[in-house]
Amino acid sequence: MELQHLHPHPLTANHECDGSVHCSGCGEEVSGPYFSCIECAFHLDQSCAKAPSEMNHPFHRKHSLKLQTISPSDEGECVCDLCGKDCKNFFYHCSCDLDFHIKCALFSNNMAEKRIGDQLRHVTYPSTYPENQPEDLKEAECFVCRKPLLDSAYLSPDCGFFLHKKCAELPLEIKHSFHLLILQFNTKFLPCNICQRSQASGLVYCCLACHIVIHIDCPKLPDQINHLDEKVAKAPSDLSHPFHRKHSLKLQPLSSSDEGEYFCNFCDKACENSFYHCSCGLDLHIKCALISYDMARKSISEQLRHITYPSISSENYPEELKQAECFVCCKPLLDSPYLSLDCGFVLHKNCALLPLEITHPFHLQHPLSLQFNELLPCNICKKTQASGLVYCCVACNIAHHIECPKIPDEINHPCHLKHAFNRKDIYQSLRCETCQQSCSYDDYHCSICKIAFHIRCISPPPVIEDKGHKHPFSLCWRQLPFTCDACGTGGNCISYICVMCGFIVHKNCISLPPSLDLPRHDHRLHHNYFLEEEKIKMKKCRICFVEVNTRYGSYSCPSCSYICHVNCAIDDYSWYKRGHSNKPTRLDPSYAVISDTEIRHFSHEHNLVLYDDNVDDKLCEGCILFISPPYYHCPKCDFFLHKSCAELPRKKNLWFHVHQTPFTLFSGSVFRCGVCGFECSGFAYKCGYFDCRTHACLRCAVIHSQTSKCHEHQLWFLEGKEGKCNACGEKSNVQYWCNDCNFAVHDKCLKLPQIARHKCDEHPLKLTYHDDNDYVKHHYCDICEEKRNPNLWFYYCEICDKSAHPKCVLGKYPFIKPGSSYNAEDRPLRQGDHPHWPLIFVPKVYDYPECHICRKRCVDLSLECAERGCKYTVHLECIKSSPRIPFSRRFRKRKEDLDPPRPSV
Repeated sequence: MELQHLHPHPLTANHECDGSVHCSGCGEEVSGPYFSCIECAFHLDQSCAKAPSEMNHPFHRKHSLKLQTISPSDEGECVCDLCGKDCKNFFYHCSCDLDFHIKCALFSNNMAEKRIGDQLRHVTYPSTYPENQPEDLKEAECFVCRKPLLDSAYLSPDCGFFLHKKCAELPLEIKHSFHLLILQFNTKFLPCNICQRSQASGLVYCCLACHIVIHIDCPKLPDQINHLDEKVAKAPSDLSHPFHRKHSLKLQPLSSSDEGEYFCNFCDKACENSFYHCSCGLDLHIKCALISYDMARKSISEQLRHITYPSISSENYPEELKQAECFVCCKPLLDSPYLSLDCGFVLHKNCALLPLEITHPFHLQHPLSLQFNELLPCNICKKTQASGLVYCCVACNIAHHIECPKIPDEINHPCHLKHAFNRKDIYQSLRCETCQQSCSYDDYHCSICKIAFHIRCISPPPVIEDKGHKHPFSLCWRQLPFTCDACGTGGNCISYICVMCGFIVHKNCISLPPSLDLPRHDHRLHHNYFLEEEKIKMKKCRICFVEVNTRYGSYSCPSCSYICHVNCAIDDYSWYKRGHSNKPTRLDPSYAVISDTEIRHFSHEHNLVLYDDNVDDKLCEGCILFISPPYYHCPKCDFFLHKSCAELPRKKNLWFHVHQTPFTLFSGSVFRCGVCGFECSGFAYKCGYFDCRTHACLRCAVIHSQTSKCHEHQLWFLEGKEGKCNACGEKSNVQYWCNDCNFAVHDKCLKLPQIARHKCDEHPLKLTYHDDNDYVKHHYCDICEEKRNPNLWFYYCEICDKSAHPKCVLGKYPFIKPGSSYNAEDRPLRQGDHPHWPLIFVPKVYDYPECHICRKRCVDLSLECAERGCKYTVHLECIKSSPRIPFSRRFRKRKEDLDPPRPSV
């Protein structure tokens, strides 16, 4: 059997010791089995060989002990902290300068684990005549208590340790007064908290939390050392007090040298014996801490039964009561009903019932909590209260006296010392000097200087931390004209300054979000206080198209040359209504891949195959535009779908809609597009925000910029700008503009189909943007035969030289595919409802039947009944706008709806 130890070579087991062999670990003579190195004279007895390299010792709970070997240069410098002798060979070491012989560490560990039963059987009782004892025993001290060994029964020195029997049987933990004391090595040589003496080494009882040391013999001193009643004796050593939320209070005894140095922050009297202490300098008597704790927990009902009401004449009161002040508000006790002095506290009844939290209009950012006073000046009266309780904002370090939360009618403000601010009616519109928003009639104002403050803004925080900036911003009361470095707009109001960077900003701009996820842009925008000019090619704001000054704050995209004003970005972001989750929508695919050229789309029952050849007069089932390659086609039926339409996600966020919940793609119904206003068939995105029923056709589900054949430059979406449309010539709110020239086009015009069909010409008509033919008679529409503006868009056939207005070519329903079904599902039954469903859209080219409801001719796309022999024809607008019918008449059939009667024989 071999053993790998601290020695570099493996050790071999030996069962018998032949000759005088000393252990290289402890230095003692080996008896019994041992381990040795074949290559060199290195031996270890069984206990040293099996000693762990790292030991968690019960007498030293702070750190673990590491087994080390002592070098020849360190001999004489390392002393065992248990027996006091020099360490040789192996020893256990701790980072806090604690060292033990390997035997001392193992024996004390066994003593702590109560595994020294064999040694306890050999106990020696001291002789009546100590002069007969050997000299080494007369001078010996117990390793644990450091008392003379012969003072008590001790273990036989044959075990190798000087140890009293009673010390070997000490409990590991004892409860003394208000501390849990644990038996530990005396590492820091701290004085005993009872006898005030220091013990050189050995073991002591310690409180690890409070660093309190008590000698082993001292806990048995008389009880008059600590006079604690039952309630105080049960006081916790660590108290989380509602009136001091920053830190917990630690219970600690008062040493004789500290008398007169600690004063209770509640009753303002000197602390005696034990008291509660906080690292921030707060000290409380145990009883003061407990009664205030009960007051916070509303558990002082017994004390509240003994209420004394002050007499009209205070002459009969003793001098003590006349001078007494309430412990909470520090006001004279006789000003209000108070608790009986029998409870030991001078306290108003109203103060004992104060709410733990209040909301104050001077500080609406956070609630104010009732806390022990830390000598902060009141934010309203500017005075400092010596002790007691105050309402504090723990986050902002602001205090309000208990009697000050009422809003005063007149105040003096540091930013305007000439006149006082009052709350009388404001008869003119004034803006708040802090937030620049309009003030109401009951806010503070100076009528002479025309300066106003909101009540909530009258006391802004002196320092504000900004997560998006590495330095804090400090309040500047002086009003000077400035340009805000965060948003780039001017100001002449109270500002905040970053002293390190030299930035000056509005108060509201400190809380600007460091990044924004604007739906109108694919990437996340980040806020910057300034930008290098070469990083942004086009400096015009992509929302308002006014140039952005990059020396001041803006929102920009680090991935592309996208920039916008701070206020434009914030207003645009605030316009949207978001659902339960603001995270980007996961792009769910609307199809499953079968192979490289074959897919299975959700809208069709058969597989679709990819084609790349030209096909005439076929419409895409998604966008209802003429098919162009590449496209998907169903080999089994007449179903065509553009590749781009097929690859659209099943869920998508649309930037132009106020609701930023995912839109869901669906097909198979006729709908009205909420963007372009056309009645459409094909695919649509439907809003998923609660009961919103907005639909968007595929032509409108695009990004905010357009590249079109109609203009050489890119067109950008600009909301709310009036102008003349270059397509139709109408003057109104135009959505798309060219940033380089004065070119504008309506959203509806921009999405006109490039190719259209009409019965006036056998060839497809192409959308044309300008007529180069100067011949005046050429500028007429070949459908309506009215004059046409050659500078406006029109449809043209080059083969036949025919031109027409877009509205004449497209008609009312250009985006409803002929042959589409119109169902009665989810539609209220109306007058004239037909019993056969669905109805089919059919274009009326030469035959113009009469509408079944309005009795007018159907000259455009109309609805017909698909039932054989039924001649039901109706306008789409008629069937949608006809009045409802009573339930009793819903299923009556008109004679005209039935098949014509058979001729009689």
